[in-house]
Amino acid sequence: MFCTRFRVSQNRFGKDLKSGWSRPVPCGGPLKERCAAMEHRMQLGANLRRLRKERCWSQEMLAHFAGLHPTEVSRLERGLREPRLRTIVQVASALNVPIQALLDPEPSPEPEPVT
Repeated sequence: MFCTRFRVSQNRFGKDLKSGWSRPVPCGGPLKERCAAMEHRMQLGANLRRLRKERCWSQEMLAHFAGLHPTEVSRLERGLREPRLRTIVQVASALNVPIQALLDPEPSPEPEPVT
C-alpha cells in the first residue's frame, strides 16, 4: 500500500505552503496510521458506491434520501472525506442497510462450481 503526502515549504513570513504532491511512499512508521485511515475511507466509499449502484440510484437520489448534499456523497465515495457518525447513520438508513455493511470489506463472490 502506498500513500501520498504533501511537500510543505514556507513563504518568507514563515507560513507553511503546500507546494504539491510528493511521490508515493511506502506505508510504515509515522504514516502507518494515516494509511490505515485512508484505507477505511476508501473501503467505505467502495461499499457506498456498490450499494448505491445495486439500487440503480444516482448520487443525487442517495443524497436526497439521506438528507445530504450531492457533493458530500461524491466526496464520500471517492474517499476524500472522513465522515461523521451522523452522516454514516443517515446513509445507512437511506440505503436500508446496517452500518456494518458500509464499513466491512466487500464479500468475495462465491466461486462457480466446476462441472
